Amino acid sequence: MSVLQRFGDWGRRNEIRVTLLVLIALFSLAFFWQQVVIPIKPGERGVLWSPFSGTHLERVYPEGVHIIAPWDHMTIYSIRYDTVDRTVVALSKDGLPISVEITIRYKPAEKLLARLHQTVGPKYVDTVVVPEVASALRGVIGDFRPEELYAQSFEVIQARIVTEAKHQVGDRHVLLDDVLISAVTLPESVTVAIQNKLTQEQAALEMEYRIRRETDEARRKAIEGDGIRTFQRLIAETMSDRTLHYRGIEATLELAKSPNAKVVVVGSGTSGGLPLILNADGTTTPPGRVP
Repeated sequence: MSVLQRFGDWGRRNEIRVTLLVLIALFSLAFFWQQVVIPIKPGERGVLWSPFSGTHLERVYPEGVHIIAPWDHMTIYSIRYDTVDRTVVALSKDGLPISVEITIRYKPAEKLLARLHQTVGPKYVDTVVVPEVASALRGVIGDFRPEELYAQSFEVIQARIVTEAKHQVGDRHVLLDDVLISAVTLPESVTVAIQNKLTQEQAALEMEYRIRRETDEARRKAIEGDGIRTFQRLIAETMSDRTLHYRGIEATLELAKSPNAKVVVVGSGTSGGLPLILNADGTTTPPGRVP
């Protein structure tokens, strides 16, 4: 008798037992499916923990479907960059409270993910990232006075915070990418005082500009006056009675061309022999003036 025949005979004799065993196996597989078949999605990694051997530090499970023992546990971590927003209250150099709103960008170190799981755990953001960044921020803010923070570039403060926090966070197997400051809120009294100071500085700059403008205008007028005086002196030096008489003759010729009725008496009634203009109504027009 062959082996298959013997197995078939055994199955027929124990049909009920075999059926029960198959049902139990199927039920166990359905019950433990989620604990046994573990899908890891894109951008995720898994860390395995066993009650018999502890955390598997030598392996980080990549993307895909993994089958594990039902008594083991797989913890899934996202290895993509993520952000968290927080508001941190720090004391300035003068001891005044400063409220700073920040956004922290981070990701776990993929190769050290098992170490992170063993030493910190899935709540590493609240346990490590936020406290370390807040501590660095308080240290940096403590080096500035409120008015310095008001005028200081955010990029300078951010760079110092990242530099001081990166080392501490990195020792906990987390990569700190950046810390972005979205707002710095000073005490209201300090804000008002700073704004008043800036307003006064602007008013002083405006007054300085006005004084400079008036000084330039006075200098321009002085130069213009010097030019006029020089011109008048040159005219006085070159002007003579013969020149004035010639100009008078030219003016008389121009007046004679006027359509208005008039009588021109040349060489009488005026100083220097300039023409005397008699209008038709009997009035007299001074030399050089058109009626």
